[in-house]
Amino acid sequence: MAGRKYKQIGYMGGTAGPQKRPRQRTPARSPDDIRPAPDPLRARDFFKCSNCGAQACLDDEVPQSLTCESCGADLHSCVNCRFFDSSAPNECLQPIETALESKRAANGCTYFKPKITVALSVDSPSKATDARQAFADLFKKI
Repeated sequence: MAGRKYKQIGYMGGTAGPQKRPRQRTPARSPDDIRPAPDPLRARDFFKCSNCGAQACLDDEVPQSLTCESCGADLHSCVNCRFFDSSAPNECLQPIETALESKRAANGCTYFKPKITVALSVDSPSKATDARQAFADLFKKI
């Protein structure tokens, strides 16, 4: 035969065609890499319950016995930790030896840091009439 009909990699066991370069992985971001809020005067940090979303205390030290006031869930648990990641080994970004059975139950993990959320606006939630008025203002004739 004069040549091959197809030049794809793997056709007839050859390595014809352009060679692929190995993909370079981007370095994983650390949980400590928190971007500053766009407007620091209007932003505030808070800690919220992962079960119901209620705002809880904002301390670096969360007692192991602390529970949410609205739903009663344990706050010193893996799901409320900043190092919790469901895709990581043992679902934690820190080097723990053994996985905990329940990620929602209170535990005595030494790596625990509360997951801090940044609220960009401290204003009260807008009413439905405000949204309707803003929509009507878009199409108002000048």
